[in-house]
Amino acid sequence: MCGEGWYNFGCSAVCAYLLPPLGVFWRFGCGCEFWICLLLTLCGYLPGVIYAVCMIGFDVPKPGDEHFEARTNFCLSAVCAYIVPPLGVFWRFGIGVEFGICLLLTLCGYIPGIIYAACIIGCEDPHARHAELLEEGGHRSF
Repeated sequence: MCGEGWYNFGCSAVCAYLLPPLGVFWRFGCGCEFWICLLLTLCGYLPGVIYAVCMIGFDVPKPGDEHFEARTNFCLSAVCAYIVPPLGVFWRFGIGVEFGICLLLTLCGYIPGIIYAACIIGCEDPHARHAELLEEGGHRSF
């Protein structure tokens, strides 16, 4: 359950939106982070979500760490996505297909927009997406 990698990171982030203690448990196990998140969620859903997203997003960053900026970006985009889903997707990926889909879903209703934003922010590695787009652009002939 606990571990590194984008898959674990994405699953715990998605769970953090739906049931905050589950997301923290998925990432850290049954430690003090889980119990703090559980208490905050019992006090109110929003404090639990904010705590879970921040704990998962920052996951002991070090300023010299190569993933520091990615984790900070993830945390800020996740908090923005909770308030306005397209804003969080824009923060993470810029204006693209992901943003358009999220905007359309959010116009249909807040819940579809937030579910899509949580899934796309939590499960997709933006660096891999950027490399994929660069690779596709390199193979085009004009």
